Amino acid sequence: MDNKQLDTTININELFQLLWKNIILIVTIIFVFTISANLISKHLINEKYESQTLINISKANSEQANTNSDYFRYGSELAKRYTIMAKSDSVISLVEKELINEKNLIISKIEISNSFEVKSQNETEFLQIIVTYNNPLVAKQIAESVTKISTMKYIEVFNDAKINIIDQAKEGKLVGPNIQLNTIIGFILGVVIAIGIVLLKEYLDRTIRDEKDVEKYLGLPVLGCIPKIDRRNLYR
Repeated sequence: MDNKQLDTTININELFQLLWKNIILIVTIIFVFTISANLISKHLINEKYESQTLINISKANSEQANTNSDYFRYGSELAKRYTIMAKSDSVISLVEKELINEKNLIISKIEISNSFEVKSQNETEFLQIIVTYNNPLVAKQIAESVTKISTMKYIEVFNDAKINIIDQAKEGKLVGPNIQLNTIIGFILGVVIAIGIVLLKEYLDRTIRDEKDVEKYLGLPVLGCIPKIDRRNLYR
């Protein structure tokens, strides 16, 4: 047990010595990765802005709604239908036309579809339509159009539904990139890669420097060694 603990201690000491010997390389790699992550986040990654609306779906006929054994469960089912409806090609096409004709925005249907998502609040009849775009005003305009047209289309198909807009779309708020988080990730990645490079470098290095390396790499016992002689002392 003591021998194992001693070997472990020696290995840990050797590891720290190895890292300290390459401290300049390690610090340089960490610095490069950290600064690169920070600069990439600031200058190469597009900013993202988020605008959202909140709506509520219920049955238009309250008396009919009260006959349901589970009113809120029914609302949740309506919400799921709304999610499918909002992502349908007919809705996206109408949103595209409205953005072009009324707001002078030329955005493709694919871009519109990818810019928003519909989320149910805790599986209830409350829905959030969340738009993420690289322009805060455009994010608001897309949210307004998607909410307006998907609501109209939904009521057209399900005429027993009633939709109330609880929160209107506002100018998008900055949600990305997260410069601080990306910088921390760059730092951690730099640490991991730096240590990995040092360990790989040591593993591939087969240079024999002393008697310990002879035993380690050649598996031969060392019977003796010739000391280094300073030639200047030979003529004194």
